[in-house]
Amino acid sequence: MFKPLTMQRMSLKTMRDDAPLAMLVLANAGVFAPESAQLPDEILTWRPSETYNKVFSSAKSRLEKIAQRISFPRRGQLVELEPISFVDLEKINESLGHCWTHLSKQEEQLHKLQEEYRRIENLKNSLEIFKHLDFDLSLLQRQQKFLDLHIGTLPLADSERFKQAIALEENYFTNSFHKTLDTAYVLIVGAGAQTSAENIQKLLKTSNFQSLTIPQEFADKPENIQHTLNKQLLQIKSQMQICHAELTDLQRVWREELSEIACQLQRAEPYASVANVLRGGHSGLTLIEGWIPERDSKQLQQALQAKLQQPFVLSLRKPHREEMEQVPTLLEHPKFFQVFAGLVRNFGIPSYTEIDPTILFAISFILMFGMMFGDIGHGAVVALVGFYFRAKLQDFSVLIMSIGISSVFFGFLYGSLFGYEDIIHAVWIAPLTNPMLMLTVALFWGVSFILIASALKVYNLLKAGLVHEAWLDNQGVAGIMFYLSLLYMGGQMMKGNGLSTFSLLFMLLPFTVILGFKWYEFRKLELMERSIVVLVEGFETIMNFISNTLSFMRVAAFSLNHAALALAVFTIANLMDTFGHWTTVLLGNLFILIVEGAIVAIQALRLEYYEGFVRFFSGTGKAFTPLQIS
Repeated sequence: MFKPLTMQRMSLKTMRDDAPLAMLVLANAGVFAPESAQLPDEILTWRPSETYNKVFSSAKSRLEKIAQRISFPRRGQLVELEPISFVDLEKINESLGHCWTHLSKQEEQLHKLQEEYRRIENLKNSLEIFKHLDFDLSLLQRQQKFLDLHIGTLPLADSERFKQAIALEENYFTNSFHKTLDTAYVLIVGAGAQTSAENIQKLLKTSNFQSLTIPQEFADKPENIQHTLNKQLLQIKSQMQICHAELTDLQRVWREELSEIACQLQRAEPYASVANVLRGGHSGLTLIEGWIPERDSKQLQQALQAKLQQPFVLSLRKPHREEMEQVPTLLEHPKFFQVFAGLVRNFGIPSYTEIDPTILFAISFILMFGMMFGDIGHGAVVALVGFYFRAKLQDFSVLIMSIGISSVFFGFLYGSLFGYEDIIHAVWIAPLTNPMLMLTVALFWGVSFILIASALKVYNLLKAGLVHEAWLDNQGVAGIMFYLSLLYMGGQMMKGNGLSTFSLLFMLLPFTVILGFKWYEFRKLELMERSIVVLVEGFETIMNFISNTLSFMRVAAFSLNHAALALAVFTIANLMDTFGHWTTVLLGNLFILIVEGAIVAIQALRLEYYEGFVRFFSGTGKAFTPLQIS
């Protein structure tokens, strides 16, 4: 099992002038995780970098916004550890503000030009409707004194009937000046009497006529309007080109300066980022505390001695028992286990006093997948997929290749090759030939898994200093003894033997200890409530052990299901002709590979999380997050 690296509580006292450089040294080392100092509020009440952080946050925000518009080269690791003074940081912030003002002004101007260009383009498109009208369109924008004018649209299917109806009115005529697939654009002109005008109004209402608004810009003949719009578009396009050129020049001028500013903000960030934890006094003393791996403490002390000009005090100590929940967890895994560590982190981060379950998880998950999906062919395909796509899958390729190899291994044990069980002789047994043996093996696997998980829980409790819980709780030694007694009694009953006095005492003794501890644990409750809670806890202890053990029956169930699915595929295939036979075999194996393979992976993960991790792994740890130069 992997254990978190041993941590030390570090306390660094420096003079105020050296604090920015000290934070830069700590960040460059990347091994110190700052945390609030364990001091009364009335001691060292001043926050030295609070104002510095506000200016830094403003500068960083401006740089991030500018970086979305101006690309500039980012420099690598810092060569010189030189802090940025508050005065210089203010100048940087002011300079970035100046850059942002110019940039946003140019962008706003360009945006307005683009909007105007789109507006005129839309007008130009609208003008296409009126291109066949050879007169001043401003006449259509207002009602004429002696003419009754109407311009609009109606359904194309009704246009002929509409034209005929208009012809019935004296001194009125209509002109269809534009058509689309389903719409006619019409102009109605008349100089009739009041009665005729009223009749026209009624006709328009009954004909689905929609009035058309003529834009104010259309105040001339269509060809003249088009000429004017084209001229405006050319002018705007020219202005946009000038604006683009100015933006390009602005980007060119600022690119190198922004690169330097980004480098300077890198050096400013460590001091700014500790604004909430760095404390100081009016005497000029500053204090920062946090956690550091024990192995890195000497090297860090040497780095501070080499860089700081004034004296400093560096104190290191082991964490106190009451601090254990605060200590961050730092784990280092070999490359093979990194993907499994990531799956463990999905459940939670090990606390500082806990054993990291990555190795147990990796081994048991790989084995369980192989047990449930044992087939030489299917496993080889899974492993080859993991290998072929290793560049895209990255760390996950290790997991996929591992479960594929495990499947191949169990495929040899089961004698299964793409579902065929008569090509390769089984090294051990074909699952369907002896289901009871498979269930028995799954039962022993589950019992072993639960006992290992329970033993790890005892270790974690002892490591955390919870001695009574480690010995007397249902998740401690008493719980393990009770579980063993249940297994013993179950074995005796399976053999047909009666329950002996020894077996009853073997069960009742640890169970009584568990109930007694629960009674003590809930001593603050009222008598009736306390009794009910203890009884429920006792019942839950029994049911959890039984249900958790039976959950592992699915390991055997899926191994049997895998063989049964293959048998069903071959049964269907044998009812078809040669082409249908091999098509069914191919599609059936693809179904088994994709669907059942995914289900088996999910079930194995579920057993790990809900039957294993919940027994011994709290996952309430805090990840070690060191101060770093971004």
